[in-house]
Amino acid sequence: MRMRCVRVTHNGGESWEAEFASSLAGLGIPREAVVLTPGNGGRMLTDDLRDRMRPVYGGNQFWMGQGGTRCTLGFPVRVLFYDDYAWLTASHCDPGTDGNGVTGADVYQDTVGGNNHIGEISVNPAWDLTDVECDSVPKCTSGDVMLIEPDDPTSSMFTMGVLQTEDWNSHVSTNTRGSRTVAWEAWHHFEIVPFVVAGDTVYKAGRTTGVTGGWVSKTCENYYDGDTVSTANTMEAFLCFDEVRDASAGTGDSGSPVFYPADVYGNPPYAIGILSAAVHAGSQTWTTDSEDNSQYCTANCRWIFTEWPSIEVFLSRYLSPRPATIQSTGISVTIDGSSTAWQGAELTWAAVPNGGTGPYWYEWAGFEGAMTGSDSTITYTPTEGGLVEVLVWDAFGNWGLGNLTVTWCGQYAC
Repeated sequence: MRMRCVRVTHNGGESWEAEFASSLAGLGIPREAVVLTPGNGGRMLTDDLRDRMRPVYGGNQFWMGQGGTRCTLGFPVRVLFYDDYAWLTASHCDPGTDGNGVTGADVYQDTVGGNNHIGEISVNPAWDLTDVECDSVPKCTSGDVMLIEPDDPTSSMFTMGVLQTEDWNSHVSTNTRGSRTVAWEAWHHFEIVPFVVAGDTVYKAGRTTGVTGGWVSKTCENYYDGDTVSTANTMEAFLCFDEVRDASAGTGDSGSPVFYPADVYGNPPYAIGILSAAVHAGSQTWTTDSEDNSQYCTANCRWIFTEWPSIEVFLSRYLSPRPATIQSTGISVTIDGSSTAWQGAELTWAAVPNGGTGPYWYEWAGFEGAMTGSDSTITYTPTEGGLVEVLVWDAFGNWGLGNLTVTWCGQYAC
């Protein structure tokens, strides 16, 4: 008996194919029943995380004016009840002395000058806690985070997503540096994790070491100048931060979004926190980047981050990493392509959104679930007539639905 096969076009690379094969085995589906075909990835991006990119994503490099440093933009968020948008990142990236609470400073992406201005610091509380756990340290904080207000959140400058890199799932608990080359897609429509559990695997996306993953070794631990012990010379105290081990990070990765990625089972990505700094206790190995002399860890790596609930308390703001759910008043969608099908004919349809703000995300469904996809175009060989539908979202969560009825003509063209 000849086995019927399903063809799946993807852009996930070899590591994705291996995960997919494992999932099939768990479901009792023979591997040979599915033909995996690498796709063209729709809107392929070849940019580096350090490059100038529009629209701007979480994971992109930014640079502060007035003497600030290179860091990484964290999650793009909605500031609830303020009718505002912002980027989350690390407070110590501001151009002032750590913890002084500088606001109004200019922010650039990718580098200072020219037309690279993207916003300014809007919310940045001072590190002025006096809790007993501060141990009389001069600067004490429960959060190393601030908000950057974009120049124009309705333009193509701002989009709610975190960039994937081309090998994002190949550097998990290996202490190895990831690629900075941006892949075919971004994570978007994040949910929020209300708490973190020790032992969990988490990821970060940073301008120095790309996307890397490690395991949560400690939760709600106090740190003093990058160690867990306060001394007479300690200048900064970080209360109730979480620690991650065996994930490479370096100077410039401060502010990186910390998250769980979406998986092959359909679970969404989850926002967890914002990377703060390396933990220097222990025997880390550090390497110098020949391109810009930044330092990054390659052995026994440890870094800390601020959890989402602590971020909201510290900033006195409720934040959402998801676009607003609003009615589709700004987007209409048409489908270009044939409305007739015949035996053996391979057909291609293209979604054409009208209105909204790019970039766009696509979800195709057709022929009673036999055809699915997530690029702007889709190719399929029908064996019967049916309905083709595509749901399109823009950068701000507006959506539109397009559909096309395909008539079956049988063996010969209509």
